Amino acid sequence: MDSRIKALLSEQQITLKYDELDCGGLYVDKLNWIIVDNRLNEHEQEKVILHELGHAAKQKGLSNLYNATTALHTKMEAEANRFMIREELENYRSEYDESELSPVKFLESFGLPLAFEPYVSKVLSELV
Repeated sequence: MDSRIKALLSEQQITLKYDELDCGGLYVDKLNWIIVDNRLNEHEQEKVILHELGHAAKQKGLSNLYNATTALHTKMEAEANRFMIREELENYRSEYDESELSPVKFLESFGLPLAFEPYVSKVLSELV
């Protein structure tokens, strides 16, 4: 696992667990746990961990709102996705020359939908 992910888990005092799940992973707010499907490859596990860290970092104590309405659920998922993308972009940016940075290449290499392209472009412009 990437050292920056370990640092984020440590900073938030989150316990990471692995098990067979029907989803990629989940954040258990009351226990401060992230549980990841152990059948995912390492790259997919890291994406899931970063997404769940987004829930922990941005929504701690708000788990009761997660299923309150479809709108809140969608908003919270989008916020966790943005957290994951920003963290992945930090790493991506450090591996490439500024002239080689491409939102589409980033999304394709990380297996993310092209619908995130406007957000990725915005974050890259902030980071460069």
